[in-house]
Amino acid sequence: MKKAIINISFFAAAILFLGIPFIDLFLIPVKFPAVCLCVAGLALLAGLFVIIRKNKRKKLSVIYCVTVALIAALLLLNSCFSPQWNTRYFSQYYSTSKDYNTAFTSAEALEDVEELMYYLDRYHPAFIDGRPTETVEVLNSVIFSLAAKDSIKGYELRRELARICASLHDGHTSISTYYSNEMYLKDVWYKNAGGWTLDSVNGENVNDWFERSSDLFSFENESWGKQSFSSLLHKKSGLLFLGIDVNDFSLTWEKEGVQKTEYYSENDFVTVEQIREISAQLNQNSAEESYEWIHYDIDKENGFAVLSLNECNYNSELISVYNAFFTEVKEKCINNVIVDLRNNPGGNSYVADEFIRYLPVEKFSTSGLSQRFGPFMLGGCKPGTKVNEQYKNLLFEGSVYILTSNSTFSSAMMFAEYIKDNGLGIIVGETPGNAANGYGEINVQQLKNSGLIVSISTKYFIRASGDESELFVIPDIECSSREAMEKALEIINQQE
Repeated sequence: MKKAIINISFFAAAILFLGIPFIDLFLIPVKFPAVCLCVAGLALLAGLFVIIRKNKRKKLSVIYCVTVALIAALLLLNSCFSPQWNTRYFSQYYSTSKDYNTAFTSAEALEDVEELMYYLDRYHPAFIDGRPTETVEVLNSVIFSLAAKDSIKGYELRRELARICASLHDGHTSISTYYSNEMYLKDVWYKNAGGWTLDSVNGENVNDWFERSSDLFSFENESWGKQSFSSLLHKKSGLLFLGIDVNDFSLTWEKEGVQKTEYYSENDFVTVEQIREISAQLNQNSAEESYEWIHYDIDKENGFAVLSLNECNYNSELISVYNAFFTEVKEKCINNVIVDLRNNPGGNSYVADEFIRYLPVEKFSTSGLSQRFGPFMLGGCKPGTKVNEQYKNLLFEGSVYILTSNSTFSSAMMFAEYIKDNGLGIIVGETPGNAANGYGEINVQQLKNSGLIVSISTKYFIRASGDESELFVIPDIECSSREAMEKALEIINQQE
């Protein structure tokens, strides 16, 4: 009975120990210190020692225990070096960020700076040989600025932390928020629906504003930085972040050469629920029930099909839609496939691999990468070659066109990269938002005091072609993203 209790206790401890990394990634919204695994590991090893002593079949017991001990050692190394330890990327659980007007003491603000630097030191590839010079200079400036203040507002702290991340010139490493009380400038929705574009803020051109505040934004491609800047101008927290007085500011709008200046105050902001109502009234595609992250349309008469992919989600739905799409393409003898990635911010890069399975290539080149594991960079960073596990009964022999914009980011950019670098199709539109030779694969953390969310790159990528001199995926046919579909259709019509 005593022996059974010992064995049962050991197996329970082993299951708990082996499960900690998975609980950490997917279930429990707390940060497990690496010491948790260390303590659990020591307890497990102690249990192993007892079992070896009590078990009469010594040889089998030793083999079993050595195996478990090796697994335990690997998990301990995982807690110390894993680039995804304690990440919130998979669970998507975030506590609400402290209100943007929350006042922090200098000590609290500096604690968040220290925590941010801990994550960068531990996870980011650029820190493998120490802190980059530019980041150190910005860090010293931030510390000096925060230490000199008695009180720091939440939006001011966000601004200082953003400067540190921006110094890395890495679009994936950035500061974001998770506010429960975000307020939105309602007139922006009406102006956009009316065809107006924003020209200036408080009399200063938006491009000049961006140039003046570009050190607050994380980007490789300037167009991505400008987009990040623009995304702040309809939010109260974003305007405060940019140093704009939300009680008294003006926006100048332009439409067909005509300019109109509107003056706003805090009374012009509304809640997200009110914005949804406004969007529904304006028939904008923002209602939850009308949004489709993947869908397709086929024009049999004109011989082309359009696959719209707004997120890179590698799941059963994507696999099913791909299959249905190419089945219909084959049945209707379609010779031209257009993949629209213009509004795709990324996700899982296997979305591209799955698409290529429908193309007539035996193998294709993939990105090279190296990943940060504590004090080591593993992977070699050389581009690889992948055997293409084709769907032979649905192979598409026609022409492929990929539509891109500066909003095409991360895995969506990689989709375009794989098509271009393997000569599988034509890229039409704008240069995607991030570099093909650059950082990615984020670890997501939340800072203790402010609740601000930190995304940190853990990998460095080399594009599939291996050409390190060509930083971005340059479209074969460059045009504005709005004209990309029209340009692709022009090419198709010229070929007929």
